[in-house]
Amino acid sequence: MATLLTRTDEIRRCYERELKQRPRLCGSLGVRFTIAAGHVIQVTQTRWRKNQSSAPLLDCVTRAVRRLKFPKTKGHKDEYTENFQFFDFSAPHPR
Repeated sequence: MATLLTRTDEIRRCYERELKQRPRLCGSLGVRFTIAAGHVIQVTQTRWRKNQSSAPLLDCVTRAVRRLKFPKTKGHKDEYTENFQFFDFSAPHPR
């Protein structure tokens, strides 16, 4: 989804900020959101997969997704799920 590319740096900064507090933080974050009239109107689900979760990272990514702007829809709502992968390749990770 091209619109998500506009927030890639912001989402990466969310992870890097939390990584300073939790150096072994890694995993996949699934975010489901609903779009209407060109705006994210609801983030209905965030799911963390892997070894840990992080409320600050979830909150930061959710805020970034809520700021996305999309082309206007024709009176209907669209739902999307996006998975973000978070790994610090410079640090060892648990298996």
